[in-house]
Amino acid sequence: MANSLRNVGTIALLAALASAAGTHARSAAAQPPQAASAQDTQALAVRIDTVRQHYTSSRVSAARDELSGVLDQVRAAREAGGAKATTPAVGQLPRAGRDVAMPGLVKRVEPEYPLEAAIKGVTGHVVVDLEIDKSGKVRNPRIAVSIPQLDPSALSAVRKWRFAKPRFNGAPADIAATVALGFTLRRDPLPVSDLDLARFYVARDDVPAAEAPLARALGSIARESECNAAVADAAGEQRRAGGGGYEPPRKIKHQGPFYSALALKAKVTGTVAMDAVIGLDGRPTCVRVLRSVPLLDQAAIDAVSRWEFTPARRNGAPTPTRVSMEVNFAIR
Repeated sequence: MANSLRNVGTIALLAALASAAGTHARSAAAQPPQAASAQDTQALAVRIDTVRQHYTSSRVSAARDELSGVLDQVRAAREAGGAKATTPAVGQLPRAGRDVAMPGLVKRVEPEYPLEAAIKGVTGHVVVDLEIDKSGKVRNPRIAVSIPQLDPSALSAVRKWRFAKPRFNGAPADIAATVALGFTLRRDPLPVSDLDLARFYVARDDVPAAEAPLARALGSIARESECNAAVADAAGEQRRAGGGGYEPPRKIKHQGPFYSALALKAKVTGTVAMDAVIGLDGRPTCVRVLRSVPLLDQAAIDAVSRWEFTPARRNGAPTPTRVSMEVNFAIR
């Protein structure tokens, strides 16, 4: 029960870590990346916009295919760069990811999800520019990409972070850096936020930093594409079954949802409507939220995923079937 109550808060914190880790992932390279040409970055930005347009227009397979090519292009750019270090302009700090490797994060404080923002379902990445001094402390954090309801929490957390002591040309140095903190209420959030984050990095001429959010977005879109195919197959089976010889699935195991800590604090109630494919083993897969209550969606998905059914049968043979279901939340 305690673990379940922490679901939403933990999801948000893990997402923040994942976003920051994605920003730091390029520190593994021996040399900082070489900037791509303006023409290359413009072409990448256009391709990311195309992926976003495909996805938001429900052309999920087209978005997956285009994004796969974009990610290949970004990885090729990263591998082609890195052989040549750059020198910051006079009066500018060396920048992590361009002039020097990003120092490791040795202390992180996760942002609190503002309750009002969570109730409204406000999610996304807050991007913060900052300086890391010679001791690894954060100085002068400032918002680069804003989500007004989430900005104060992001800044409050980042001010408490500590990094490994940065060095430039072999000596201790103050450096400039950028980090992204992700706020999400779902374990597998929509990939639009990651696409927007990657677009920001590309516009900043920091192509290698776009790799991690693009990879996350591709994973989410690929899973959604597979589920769309499963839903279509199940719908086809139901149509072919017609009225005769078809036995619908029957629930044999039910488990109620657990409230997250945030949902309990907000005293949110309501009904989340979903559908899912009941597979040959009787377990729900490809659970989709059709009517959302933002603070309750993940708990509803978790509950449905624990249910078990007898598989649907057509002429006596098990067959996948899509079913609609609801999960009700009430505080007693």
